[in-house]
Amino acid sequence: MTTRRRHSPTSLTHWPAILALATAACAVAQTDPIQLTTWTTYTKADGLAGNAIRDILVTEDAVWVGGEGGLSVRRGETWKQWTKKDGLPARTITAIDIDPLTRDVWLGTWEYGLVRFSAGRFDRFDQINAGLAGNLIFDVAVFQNRVWAATNAGVSVFDPAKNNWDVHFARRTDTTQIAVTQFARDKVDLLAGAWGAGIHQYDAQANRWSPLSLTSSLLPIGIDTTITLANGPRSLWWLTATGVLKRDLDGNWSRRSLHQTAEPPWIPTNAAADADDRIWIATPAGLTHCADWNTDTWITYRRRENDRGGTVEITRAGQRLDRRLVSSSIPDSRIRCIAPTDNGVWVGTESGLAFGTTPEKLNLPTHRPTADQAHPNADCTKSPMRSAPVLLKSDDETPTSSAIAFLGPTSRTIAIAGKQPTSIGRADLMAVQIAVEQANKQSAHGGGSPLELIVQTPGYAAYGWGTPEDEFAGFAFQPSIAGLVGYFEPKDKIAAAVTFHTSIPILNAAPITGAFDDDRNIDNPWIFQCWRGQPRQHRLLLNYFFDQLGLSRIAILKTPGRAAQRRINWWHTHAQRRGKSFVVDAPWPTRQQDLTLLLDQLIRKKPEVVLTWCNADTAVDILHQLRSAGLNSILVGGPQLVTDGFLQRAGPDPGPVMAIHGVTPRAPKAQTGDNDQQPLSPFEHEYAERNTRGRVKTPPDANAHRTFETTDHLLQAVGIAGSHRENVRRTLLTMHQSASGERHYERRHSSPGLWLAQLKDGAWNWSMIDVRE
Repeated sequence: MTTRRRHSPTSLTHWPAILALATAACAVAQTDPIQLTTWTTYTKADGLAGNAIRDILVTEDAVWVGGEGGLSVRRGETWKQWTKKDGLPARTITAIDIDPLTRDVWLGTWEYGLVRFSAGRFDRFDQINAGLAGNLIFDVAVFQNRVWAATNAGVSVFDPAKNNWDVHFARRTDTTQIAVTQFARDKVDLLAGAWGAGIHQYDAQANRWSPLSLTSSLLPIGIDTTITLANGPRSLWWLTATGVLKRDLDGNWSRRSLHQTAEPPWIPTNAAADADDRIWIATPAGLTHCADWNTDTWITYRRRENDRGGTVEITRAGQRLDRRLVSSSIPDSRIRCIAPTDNGVWVGTESGLAFGTTPEKLNLPTHRPTADQAHPNADCTKSPMRSAPVLLKSDDETPTSSAIAFLGPTSRTIAIAGKQPTSIGRADLMAVQIAVEQANKQSAHGGGSPLELIVQTPGYAAYGWGTPEDEFAGFAFQPSIAGLVGYFEPKDKIAAAVTFHTSIPILNAAPITGAFDDDRNIDNPWIFQCWRGQPRQHRLLLNYFFDQLGLSRIAILKTPGRAAQRRINWWHTHAQRRGKSFVVDAPWPTRQQDLTLLLDQLIRKKPEVVLTWCNADTAVDILHQLRSAGLNSILVGGPQLVTDGFLQRAGPDPGPVMAIHGVTPRAPKAQTGDNDQQPLSPFEHEYAERNTRGRVKTPPDANAHRTFETTDHLLQAVGIAGSHRENVRRTLLTMHQSASGERHYERRHSSPGLWLAQLKDGAWNWSMIDVRE
């Protein structure tokens, strides 16, 4: 019996070649897209195990649904469900596949490993009782009589006939992490989509994987973050953080932008192809259907937040053709999974399951976009961000009390009998505790019950081992937790993939490096960085050069990355406010010819200061080029320059170099002179009271400051939004798009001056410079 499937973000669509959306729609030319006009919603009241849907598997005689609550199946008009009360080992099902030979149902879970449902019995396979690599399952696929499970510690392969296990893409400490999150398969091939390593193809004879070749000039840089894969009858669809790509039967790739008018633009969470030129795409902001790839025609379905109706938007080549208000709509715009059938499409959302049918011809213009419009397509013009977030109404499942969780630095130790593993830094945890206590005193969390702080024992404490992501699953299923403060390093690609599927607003308290955005591949709407207070430090930096040093010839050398671009935006905004301009504003080139042109421009303009924001290696290269060109400009970067490696490569006489600090720490007394006599802030005072070395009270360092600021930032969002996670995320997004959050922080916590590190006599020396706005 043939299965047709469409998976959630934690699983993937891999179904045999079919031509389906609706029988009536198949007769319509691809240039005449159709709209689904009737939506039927199913919830717990109708027989589902839970309302938050994670995966849908459609077979010839049933519809299997997994989600946060358990497993459900629909046969005919009747629903049957299994929950933990019925013996299901896990509360949440993230992936479903069926063995076509044995009819066993294989279930992926989010914390409890792999589950086999056979003859009414559930058998669990996990890290303890079997050879499963990790207990968080992204996807499950039955291929060539073996069960393939994409876990947070590698791809586990189980042969039921031989009862043995194998592991591919194993997680190791000495190699770059590859987080396989998606499978796509047909009768011949098995493909794996990785969060940080593109697409890999399995060679059954050699029992090995090889990267899928991508040579098209249409593919932009940095698209290796696979979100989801989907098979068409003769095509492969690949959705990344930057767009939608399609490979045809001849192996040629083409690309489109995901056209949306949502605020902000969203990356996809799931996809399901219903033809070689049509694909359904799930996003957290609505259901999008590429109704015709050739004409670049898209239809987006959304739920209106104020009533039970919806909107339907039609775009072509990025231009809106129509927007309609409709009475029948999906139950929630936060889409998790999709499964087209012969007469409609199943859609899994955060608030229930929907079935869309009754296709209606749109009768749109038939003109095709020009070549410039189609390759690459321009994104839709985005509306300006609202000054305040639009908060969703709370439902019955939303808790009345609020809590935040803390996931500390993720180093692991073996548990000793009677003691807890020590992976959470004491200083960081203390900073979080102080922030929560101060918020409760000020009722900054919105009043009512005191805000709670939840700290979970790292990994599997009983066994003394685990992975950093194990905590996420536990936090995800505690509804009172409105947000999380955590640490994510550039190498943590598996953790980045897990956070994308967990859907908890997360504030990252880890230090920012020059390659923060490019290396992490965490382009998802749930992870935020705390920037509060930093814009002011950059404003003070320019004031220091303009007013105290009397320097006006300032150059900006741009390097890639959103972290760098953010600071460049701060510099431009403040310079314009001061009526100033930069003598050079150019990217740092990668080609020698462009580098020569840039150096010639710098020699002509003779900048007194060169601003950049990059890693230490790039900064050293810039420094050497400036000095070779005879320029003794002050090179200014971020805290990532303050390393021994930079000092060694810079040489004994590098000339003037400065680094601005991202937060406002208290440096050691030897470096600050009399600055250690400054009055302590409430946070610093409380921290020093609790943190003593012998009889000496020790104020917080830069890491503790950053953790406090990050926690305080999250608490402010929770104070506005309450415990509803989607509301917290929207509030954080608004705070990041406006100056309100920055000003709020500056009024309460601003340091009196500018923290600068200056390179003197082969060493870095921190000092606070008295600069006023």
